[in-house]
Amino acid sequence: MKNKKTTTKKDKEQEHALKQEQEDINDLSDKRMLSLLVELTDTAYWKAIQKYIRSRDMTIISTFYSIDPFKEPTQMARAQGIRIGLYDMESAIIQEKNNREKNKDENTLTK
Repeated sequence: MKNKKTTTKKDKEQEHALKQEQEDINDLSDKRMLSLLVELTDTAYWKAIQKYIRSRDMTIISTFYSIDPFKEPTQMARAQGIRIGLYDMESAIIQEKNNREKNKDENTLTK
């Protein structure tokens, strides 16, 4: 009986933590989110993310070589979708960083 109450208390604490995390995510503005993601590119975490993306991409590429797109078009489309998804965040962050650097350079030139 005691274990059940402890488990219930743990579950409630976890549920509260998840709600708090979701509230924090909802309160994060798009502008702030992009700023944090651009800042991420100057850290070792960014390299780890890129390495993860590249390693997953190698798995997907091997899928392309191992399936027949005419016999298994759904599997081919899934692999393509996964590959696009892997690179989407990285591309968006790099694009935002480049835009910010370009705007910074243009502002410097006009002053």
